[in-house]
Amino acid sequence: MKNPNKPTGISDEIGHLPLSKDAILKSVTTLASENNELPYFTDGYKNCKNAFDNNTGGVFSISVKKAVQFVEETMN
Repeated sequence: MKNPNKPTGISDEIGHLPLSKDAILKSVTTLASENNELPYFTDGYKNCKNAFDNNTGGVFSISVKKAVQFVEETMN
Protein backbone atom coordinates (compact mmCIF):
# COMPACT_ATOMS: atom_id res chain seq x y z
CA MET A 1 0.00 0.00 0.00
CA LYS A 2 1.13 3.56 -0.62
CA ASN A 3 2.99 5.13 2.31
CA PRO A 4 4.65 8.53 1.93
CA ASN A 5 6.66 7.90 5.12
CA LYS A 6 8.64 5.02 3.54
CA PRO A 7 11.68 5.66 1.32
CA THR A 8 10.16 3.47 -1.41
CA GLY A 9 6.71 5.01 -0.96
CA ILE A 10 5.28 1.53 -0.28
CA SER A 11 4.52 -0.47 2.88
CA ASP A 12 4.20 -4.22 2.62
CA GLU A 13 3.00 -4.78 6.19
CA ILE A 14 0.81 -3.25 8.88
CA GLY A 15 2.14 -3.43 12.44
CA HIS A 16 -1.20 -4.40 13.95
CA LEU A 17 -4.70 -4.48 12.48
CA PRO A 18 -7.35 -5.62 14.98
CA LEU A 19 -10.14 -7.43 13.15
CA SER A 20 -13.21 -9.19 14.48
CA LYS A 21 -13.40 -12.95 14.04
CA ASP A 22 -16.37 -12.52 11.69
CA ALA A 23 -14.45 -10.01 9.56
CA ILE A 24 -11.61 -12.50 9.13
CA LEU A 25 -13.90 -15.45 8.45
CA LYS A 26 -15.77 -13.49 5.78
CA SER A 27 -12.51 -12.36 4.14
CA VAL A 28 -10.49 -15.58 4.01
CA THR A 29 -11.25 -17.82 1.05
CA THR A 30 -8.32 -20.27 1.08
CA LEU A 31 -5.54 -21.26 3.44
CA ALA A 32 -2.28 -20.09 1.88
CA SER A 33 0.09 -21.58 4.46
CA GLU A 34 0.41 -22.66 8.09
CA ASN A 35 2.71 -22.09 11.05
CA ASN A 36 4.54 -19.12 9.57
CA GLU A 37 6.77 -16.89 11.64
CA LEU A 38 4.86 -13.76 12.57
CA PRO A 39 6.34 -10.36 11.78
CA TYR A 40 7.11 -8.06 14.73
CA PHE A 41 3.80 -6.70 15.98
CA THR A 42 4.34 -6.01 19.68
CA ASP A 43 4.38 -2.19 19.52
CA GLY A 44 1.19 -2.01 17.47
CA TYR A 45 -0.50 -4.57 19.70
CA LYS A 46 0.44 -2.65 22.85
CA ASN A 47 -0.99 0.57 21.39
CA CYS A 48 -4.27 -1.15 20.46
CA LYS A 49 -4.50 -2.94 23.82
CA ASN A 50 -3.93 0.34 25.66
CA ALA A 51 -6.71 1.98 23.66
CA PHE A 52 -9.01 -1.00 24.29
CA ASP A 53 -8.25 -0.96 28.04
CA ASN A 54 -9.10 2.76 28.12
CA ASN A 55 -12.33 2.25 26.14
CA THR A 56 -10.98 4.30 23.24
CA GLY A 57 -10.21 1.51 20.77
CA GLY A 58 -11.92 -1.36 19.04
CA VAL A 59 -11.69 -3.74 16.12
CA PHE A 60 -12.52 -3.53 12.44
CA SER A 61 -15.69 -5.41 11.54
CA ILE A 62 -15.33 -4.72 7.81
CA SER A 63 -13.49 -7.00 5.38
CA VAL A 64 -9.71 -7.26 5.53
CA LYS A 65 -9.54 -5.61 2.10
CA LYS A 66 -11.58 -2.62 3.26
CA ALA A 67 -9.58 -2.33 6.50
CA VAL A 68 -6.31 -2.24 4.54
CA GLN A 69 -7.79 0.34 2.15
CA PHE A 70 -8.80 2.44 5.17
CA VAL A 71 -5.26 2.31 6.58
CA GLU A 72 -3.80 3.29 3.20
CA GLU A 73 -6.25 6.19 2.81
CA THR A 74 -5.47 7.38 6.35
CA MET A 75 -1.71 7.44 5.64
CA ASN A 76 -2.14 9.38 2.41
